[in-house]
Amino acid sequence: MGWEQLAQTVHDKLVSMHTLVPTRPAYIVATDASKHGMAGFWLPKSSTTNLPPVLWSAPFHPDIQHQL
Repeated sequence: MGWEQLAQTVHDKLVSMHTLVPTRPAYIVATDASKHGMAGFWLPKSSTTNLPPVLWSAPFHPDIQHQL
């Protein structure tokens, strides 16, 4: 199925948000990108999680930057 066909039929296959995310998220997450690269963070919503906060970034290769 191509993207165009998917876009035309997506309203026929509605899915409840609770099906996709059945429980409250344990993390606050954001990502973003620009011509120069991409970055994001994961922050636990409580101190009871075992994983620490994560901040990340990665530059795009100059060839990709020149295409944008």
